[in-house]
Amino acid sequence: MLNMIRVGTLISAMIIWSVLLGCSELIIPRNVSPEVVCKGDLATASYTVRLDDGALLYTTVPEIADNPETRRSPWYMSSEHFGPELIVAGGENMIPGLGDFIIGLKKGQRTVVTIPPERVYGTYEQDGVYHFDRVSIMPRILYLSREEYRSIFSVEPVVDENVNLVPYFTSRIIQISDQGVVLESVVENSMHYEEEFGSVNIRPENDDIMIELTPNKDALFNMDGAAGRIADVNERSFTVDMNHPLAGKTLRVDLEILSLIKASNVSESIDWLEDHDNALSFAKKHGKAVVLVLYCDSCWWCEKLMDETLTDPRIRILNNEYVWIRVDTGKQKNIYDFYNQVGYPLIVILDKYGTEIDRIEGFVPAHRLRGEFDKLAERKGEGRTEKTNERNLHG
Repeated sequence: MLNMIRVGTLISAMIIWSVLLGCSELIIPRNVSPEVVCKGDLATASYTVRLDDGALLYTTVPEIADNPETRRSPWYMSSEHFGPELIVAGGENMIPGLGDFIIGLKKGQRTVVTIPPERVYGTYEQDGVYHFDRVSIMPRILYLSREEYRSIFSVEPVVDENVNLVPYFTSRIIQISDQGVVLESVVENSMHYEEEFGSVNIRPENDDIMIELTPNKDALFNMDGAAGRIADVNERSFTVDMNHPLAGKTLRVDLEILSLIKASNVSESIDWLEDHDNALSFAKKHGKAVVLVLYCDSCWWCEKLMDETLTDPRIRILNNEYVWIRVDTGKQKNIYDFYNQVGYPLIVILDKYGTEIDRIEGFVPAHRLRGEFDKLAERKGEGRTEKTNERNLHG
């Protein structure tokens, strides 16, 4: 009897730990409900996200979004496709951290989840606030060591060559020695530029070049590949806050788990075809629409799309719904031209006859791409797609 009690206790402990660890670290005993959300599962949920003060940040429910009495936060995000959404348990989602907090919930369960700042957009860091003078003074004649020049331009200097040391005007190399490079800024008259963050005025003044910024408060300001917000502007300086606007904010999520797809029921990968015309013929024969991905081997965004978006379970679950084609149009220029491609990557959705239904240019994260597929499914249900001319490169 004592041994039976110990065995029962052990099994109970295994169940508890399997839920806490995302149901992925241990084999779930047979008596654990398959309706418990585990890491890697796809949960369809209806949810509403609010800040601590009750202001609405995001919702999948149109009645809440459209209610005139709903108080929206300044950072309210409007849904591109209202209705329940797929959430990857333990994965990346529209709301950071949400996927971790649904693990252990059950199908049909409604609850309120509190997500702390460090699990969403991070804590507010004072080190992320920068102060800049509005006016910069740059000597017309500038000296750089050879090491400095190479680190900036990655090439050796050439006399009389023009280079862009700053974005708004060129500088000419007037002298090169073993010690360094002498550049002269080519600015004859005053210049004015309009930017997303405000305006830039440049004028020569004796032996200097004056660069004056007039920033707009709350405009985005790019620094080292990241975007910050111009938090303050005065006569002499401006402040850029690189913290996320929601840094330091706690999110409260009212959600209901409507349905659940276990990770084991999702295809492990997309079944790709790479012969364009044969794949279109296959799609027509089997009556399936086509997802055509046009990419280039040297494109970083293409790699990100392939490795992140198209491996996401929200996309892999559609493996059998479409015929999936990928073509390196960096090598097959005829297909690049045929689809009027202007950049990488490009996703073209075709119906079973090869007629273009939609196209998505550039990188798109998984939750947004899934939203596009859901909208297409709605259009199909409304009978808005029509058969037109078949598409074939050779016919």
